[in-house]
Amino acid sequence: MFKKKNLAAALCAVLLAVPAVADTVIGEGRAPLGAGNASAVRNVAKQEAVRDAVLKAIKDATALDASGDRFAGIVGEVAKQVQDIRVMSEEAVGNDFLTRVQVNVDRKQIKNAIRGTELDKLNDRSFSILMLVDEFVTSTRDLNLPLEELTEFKYDAGSSFRDKSIKANAASASSSSAAAYSGSINAASAQSARLDASSQGSLAAASPHGSLHAADRSAVKGSASSSSSLSAKENYAAAASAKSASSAVDARNVAANSHETASYKHLVKYQDTSKPTNRPMFLGEFAGRLRDYDLRLLDSSNARSQFFGNKPINLALLANGAEMTKFSEFARTKANADFLLMGSSTVVAGDYNSATGAIGCVVNAEVKAFATAGGEVIASIADSAQASGPNIEGCAAVASKKIADLMAPVFASGALGYWADRSARGRQYTVEFKGTNLALPMRMAFAKALRDIDGATAVEKKEDGPDGVKVTLTLKGKGDAMEQVYGAVSGQAAFAGKSLDGTVNGEMVTLCLDKCGGTAKPAAKKR
Repeated sequence: MFKKKNLAAALCAVLLAVPAVADTVIGEGRAPLGAGNASAVRNVAKQEAVRDAVLKAIKDATALDASGDRFAGIVGEVAKQVQDIRVMSEEAVGNDFLTRVQVNVDRKQIKNAIRGTELDKLNDRSFSILMLVDEFVTSTRDLNLPLEELTEFKYDAGSSFRDKSIKANAASASSSSAAAYSGSINAASAQSARLDASSQGSLAAASPHGSLHAADRSAVKGSASSSSSLSAKENYAAAASAKSASSAVDARNVAANSHETASYKHLVKYQDTSKPTNRPMFLGEFAGRLRDYDLRLLDSSNARSQFFGNKPINLALLANGAEMTKFSEFARTKANADFLLMGSSTVVAGDYNSATGAIGCVVNAEVKAFATAGGEVIASIADSAQASGPNIEGCAAVASKKIADLMAPVFASGALGYWADRSARGRQYTVEFKGTNLALPMRMAFAKALRDIDGATAVEKKEDGPDGVKVTLTLKGKGDAMEQVYGAVSGQAAFAGKSLDGTVNGEMVTLCLDKCGGTAKPAAKKR
């Protein structure tokens, strides 16, 4: 056991001693083939390739362009500190000897190498970042522990039979008809019998002896036989007629159905046991790494208490709610923050390893930063890191340091690059001029004044009418936008003797004739 623990401790020490992963930069250099012997040409091409890689590394780490001749000495000093250089390829291209090198550099090392130099003075540190990060702690066991589990199984089977045919009713009607017809036939037979009897009586009365002769009886019997045969025919016809009627009304209407249905549902709801921690680690590590890049960071404690008071907040809910707009405006105007950084960090504790006596953990972190003035996103990063430690606090500290080392350089490069691009290319503003019944010469003078601002580009009129003019333009430099706009407009002859008021809301600059936000007070009447 003692040997295992010593081995684990040694492995942890080796892992902690491994430096942060450096960024790989590819440099390319050329040298004329006739500029000396082969060794000299190769050396010149390699030096140019290393210089090219250093320029790219400085640009990536600080967003500064160091390619000017006045920075050659600084670039040379930085190149001397770069040790990990590998030649990737060497070849003759036309009249030049081309060399490509791969250089592994640390952005922090580059930043420290140019600190305090003339190049470093060009780095704009005037912007500030307000950082708010929610940090949570949970465990894999809690994440996999169901909060609610529901299992449903349903089975239903059966059949139905429904006979709506009219065959039975038709048969009943046929029997009734047959019975009625049979009754009439019997009545006719009875009448025939009465006729036969009366005939016999008549014949007997006509006979001198009061009796019928044999020949007479035969005649009567024959008549009776004829009556019987007629009755049989009529019965047959009636039966045939009844059968025909029965066939005419026979209609089959049978509905039969059978079903078998089975359903199964298994629902599991896992609990969210992430709890806010009272010992934020990621924010401290992340802010410390950003300070290496000379970013101005504002403490979020004062901003939280001033805006939210004692009310607990959740940044995820805040970012998706209506209160986010108010807080962003508060950060810009009250906290003087140019950028607002919001994020979260969750420590997920793993299982205890009895062999090493350590517990594993993972830190999942994400941050997003945007400009408070216009809401433009400058950086958005998400990453995770694994570690182990004697307890969850120790493991979280190691993992937080790892993930801060990974995320801070990427975020710093994005923030510095954003600000450098704004300084080089300019910042777009929307400028409005408001009033009542504004005359055309005054509106034209306003647009002309904006075009005449030194360094103004992309001046485009969006709206123009008696109630106001709206123009978009890009301004370079670090000057105050309101000062530049007001100075240019008030200097126009059309505005001589006029009273101008103005407001600034982020990248929206508004000038008003007389008074912004209300009607100007009427001049006092003379008594």
